[in-house]
Amino acid sequence: MAAKANAWTDECAAKGYQAIEPDNYDSFTRSEGLLSTEDAQAHIRLLSAHAHEKGLAIG
Repeated sequence: MAAKANAWTDECAAKGYQAIEPDNYDSFTRSEGLLSTEDAQAHIRLLSAHAHEKGLAIG
C-alpha cells in the first residue's frame, strides 16, 4: 500500500505540488479489527517520510 501511495506522491512532486493530503489513514476504525491504531500510525509515518524526502509537506 505504501508503495502505491508513494508513487502518487512522486507524481505530485513532479507536478510541482507543495503538499499532499493522503486519504483513508483512519481505515483502522472500519477494519473490524484487521488494522490497529499502531498500524495506521506506522503507515502515516512511512508516507510522511517519503513526502518529506520529496520536499512536500503532508497534512
